[in-house]
Amino acid sequence: MKAIVSVFARDSKGIIAYVTALLAEKDINVLDISQTLLQEYFAMIMLVDLTDCGMNFVELSSFLRYYPTRIKNVGIDGILDVRTITMGINLLDCADADMDVCCRKIYDKICRCAGNLVKTGCDIENEFGIPIVNKRISVTPISLVAAACAGEDYAPIARTLDQAAKEMGVNFIGGFSALCHKGFTESDLRLIRSLPEALSETGLVCASVNVGSTRAGINMDAVALMGRIIKETSERGFMGCA
Repeated sequence: MKAIVSVFARDSKGIIAYVTALLAEKDINVLDISQTLLQEYFAMIMLVDLTDCGMNFVELSSFLRYYPTRIKNVGIDGILDVRTITMGINLLDCADADMDVCCRKIYDKICRCAGNLVKTGCDIENEFGIPIVNKRISVTPISLVAAACAGEDYAPIARTLDQAAKEMGVNFIGGFSALCHKGFTESDLRLIRSLPEALSETGLVCASVNVGSTRAGINMDAVALMGRIIKETSERGFMGCA
């Protein structure tokens, strides 16, 4: 497994020797180095091999970043990472008047489309030596998907999204959302009213409500309603309003 380490410091003698010795302590082999001077500053990028190192990406990054430096003003930024990769999934074809059928369609489609997402992300990490911090799924705003459902409560869909996200092994799933900047639909209101229960009972579901845009302006009724919903959600648990 490979990784990329970046170093930035005011130029002085011994920087390369110090960093390579630090890596050698952890059985990390240096494969390639690129370095340059930016006026009085020294910048370096190193491609390293972690095969014999007992640390994972996160542990190594923390070790390099906070290890006490013996050379003044040397900053080792640790491991270069990709913050997030996202798979978008269109769920409009999962719409159904029956809530149970809709939930089953949503779960099946997410599992079918995202079955290899985490594995592919891990393969990319191993091939290029760049860790991917978050692997996530984003779906069609649920207020659109669930508009045909007869039920008033959309919390079952949130639980379905959470279950699918856990099954796929992703860090979180987004899309429990409503677009209200041009006004409310009945489905938008159902989703918003479902937020306190939905967010308090799930761990990986991310919700959002768009209350304004540059072109449409701000839906002040939505702002007022969301103020009450956020307060109610916070009373159920802090994670819902994180």
